[in-house]
Amino acid sequence: MTATRDLLGVLLVAATLSVTACQSQPSPAPSTTGHTPTPTRERSAIAFEDAEAAYRNYDEVSDRIAQDYYRGWQDGLGSLVSEESVPNWGDFFAEGEAGGYHMMGSDVIDSVEAWKYEEDDPALGGETVTLRVCIDSTGVQELSPEGIDMLGEGTTGKYFHVITMKHEPELSVSNDPLPDVDDPQGLSWWRWAGAETWYETC
Repeated sequence: MTATRDLLGVLLVAATLSVTACQSQPSPAPSTTGHTPTPTRERSAIAFEDAEAAYRNYDEVSDRIAQDYYRGWQDGLGSLVSEESVPNWGDFFAEGEAGGYHMMGSDVIDSVEAWKYEEDDPALGGETVTLRVCIDSTGVQELSPEGIDMLGEGTTGKYFHVITMKHEPELSVSNDPLPDVDDPQGLSWWRWAGAETWYETC
């Protein structure tokens, strides 16, 4: 889930065509097989994009696990969470599994705002992105084995959350970032590193 049990708890491609005009012959047609250069994008823009995608994936997986009585949370979420930043993150899921709790409904991400980008060590891929997310938890319940909603009043609705995502790529023996198998450019490896609920409606 995107919040704790107490709080509710988640281009323009420019093409340059060069045409040489001859006085005795018509201009040749522009080639459609040549390479089209792509402008360099700001690293922060790429980071925000990748971090948001990783967060959306985390939110979907964590919701699914919570709906299934928190079973399989270690395997499902272990690679999606920064254990360095949130060493005790598993306590919530372990408690849910042991207690027989489960979630009814799903959090809905209404909007995501790129809020802050911090570069730590670019050589090692260490970056942090902060996202301001509007999450709609209307109708979400966390039920005890007895069917009691453990969230209580005032914890569902549309509220802003501040989500922290950390770029933590796997490193080779020479400390070079390794690309994720799903991301040959090495722009993945973003992990959930914490959330704070703002009780400000959105």
